[in-house]
Amino acid sequence: MTRESGKTWAQSFGPYLASPAVVVAVVAGAVISTLNALLGYVSIEYAFARSFTTFLKVAIGGMGARMLGMLGIMLVLILAFHVQPLPLTLSMLGFYMVYLVLEVLFIHTKVLVKGQD
Repeated sequence: MTRESGKTWAQSFGPYLASPAVVVAVVAGAVISTLNALLGYVSIEYAFARSFTTFLKVAIGGMGARMLGMLGIMLVLILAFHVQPLPLTLSMLGFYMVYLVLEVLFIHTKVLVKGQD
């Protein structure tokens, strides 16, 4: 597929997609989501052996705190460091979804192991 100028889609948008600013934004989003997942893992490990009420408080409250933390970091990156918002947001969401699935599988596995004891 070519455009009227004779350039393909990749030639037209490739430099933007691979620009250093986009790479920085994507890596920042990945790092933020990874830290969020690690904090989720720590909170699950902490709360799992406790009562169900405590587990829910830590899990739900921790999730809210982690989301607010991610939002705060994201705002600082965009407003203070002028990181490109679209690649940052898409990267964070993509990695967040993958890590969320892994977090649910981790909890499910822990419940199965606890049920066998």
